[in-house]
Amino acid sequence: MSPVFARRLASVYQDEVPSPLLSMAQGAALDFERVEVKGPQSRLFGQNSTGGAIDYVAAKPTRDFLAGLTTSYGRFSTIDATGHAGGQLASGVALRGSGRALHGGDWQRSATRDPSLSQKPFYQARLLGELQPGECTS
Repeated sequence: MSPVFARRLASVYQDEVPSPLLSMAQGAALDFERVEVKGPQSRLFGQNSTGGAIDYVAAKPTRDFLAGLTTSYGRFSTIDATGHAGGQLASGVALRGSGRALHGGDWQRSATRDPSLSQKPFYQARLLGELQPGECTS
């Protein structure tokens, strides 16, 4: 279920942070580890939402180097590319970056308006860091 559709039925959260606007929920499904679905009107999530809550938990940095890329091509020359990369940089320091680019062509044509109005460019990115203190830290 896409985050945009889910927002109409339930509250959308990203790492337990609410997305109060529909436009903010579009980036919730970028490089997520798991999706938690909470029942209607739970104690911590889904207040004022009869459909409950959907919490997208982002993928965290790991010690091993991981990378991936997914692309697709669809109607109206739509190209969707999603990728992630990350790993341990130094002892106790790890990063994970992810991004998405979505480009779509004109789905309608008009002689009286700007042709770029029906195009849909969409970009999003996330950078997560993890720092684990060493033995000397007090």
